[in-house]
Amino acid sequence: MWKKHGGSNLDGDQCFARTRIELERICFSGVIDKFSTLIPMWKRAIHLKSTSVQKEIMRIAYVTLRKYCNQVPVDFENVKLSICKILILDSSNKWEEFGICQDFKKPGEVFSFVLLKAQTSSASEERKGLPRTFKDEITSLYKEGILCDTHLRIETESFPAHKAVLSARSAVFKSMFSTDMREKTQEYVDIPNLSSDTVRRMLWLMYSDEVEDLDWERAKCLYFAADKYEILSLKQKCADFLKDNVDISNCCDILLLADTHQDKDLKKKPQDFTVDQSQEVFVLDVWKSFMVDHSQLAAEVTCLKCVNQ
Repeated sequence: MWKKHGGSNLDGDQCFARTRIELERICFSGVIDKFSTLIPMWKRAIHLKSTSVQKEIMRIAYVTLRKYCNQVPVDFENVKLSICKILILDSSNKWEEFGICQDFKKPGEVFSFVLLKAQTSSASEERKGLPRTFKDEITSLYKEGILCDTHLRIETESFPAHKAVLSARSAVFKSMFSTDMREKTQEYVDIPNLSSDTVRRMLWLMYSDEVEDLDWERAKCLYFAADKYEILSLKQKCADFLKDNVDISNCCDILLLADTHQDKDLKKKPQDFTVDQSQEVFVLDVWKSFMVDHSQLAAEVTCLKCVNQ
C-alpha cells in the first residue's frame, strides 16, 4: 500500500483500509395484459423502462404459468450483486410482493424465481371459502397438468390433455378415443400441420371456451384447426372475427378459405364486401392474380356484381 499522493510505502506494521460500495436503486414498471388468464408454457413479453431514470432497465420480461418470472437485465458492467424484487398491483390497488431474487449475476444473465403469491393464491381462496366454478376447476386441471391421460404431439413439442375434455369438445377426438383407433391405446395424438401457438390456443379454448389475442393470421390458423377437428365453438369464434375484419386487402384470402372449407356462411361476407367495393377491389393486383389462380371463385363474385346492378 502507498500513501495517497504517491511516494514511499506506508510506515508501520498495521494499516486500515475502507472500501466504498455504491448502491444503485432503479425502479421499473410494466403492464401484463390479462395476467390472470396466463396458461401453461404461454409466454407474454413486456418491455420495461425505468421510472426513476431515463434508461432501459429490462430488455424483456415474461411470466409463465403465473408462477415463474424470468427477467433479462440490461448489461450493467460494474454490477456484481443484484437484488430483483417484483411487486404487483392487485384489483384493490394494493401492492403485493410476488417474488424476490438475490444473486451474483453477470451482465445479461437471467433472473429466475417463483412468484410467491401465485403459489398460495388457490390455497388462500379455499381457506376463505370462495366458491370456484366448474370452469375454474377444469381449467385448473389443465394449467397444473393434473390427471392428464394423453398428449397432443407436434414435431417440436407435446401438450398434456384429458381425453374426456377433448372428446366433449371435438367429434374427431371423441371418435379417436372411443373407437378402435390407435389413439385409444396410445398416450399421444399426433397433430400434423399445426404450430405450437395454434395448438396452445386450441386447447385453451377447449377447456375455457375463451380465445384471446386473435389477429388475422391466428384466426386463419385456428379456423383451419377447428374445422379439421370439428371444434364448433372455436370455428364460429374465428369465423366471426374474420367476417368482422374483412377489407380490400384480405377479402380474397377469406373467399378462398371459406370455399376450401365449404363454409357458405363465412363465404357470403367477403363475397358481399367484394361486390360492394368492386371499384376498389377489381383494380388491385391481388384480385387480378386471384382471377387467374381461382377463376371459378372470381366468376361467382363477378356474377353477383352483375345481378346486383
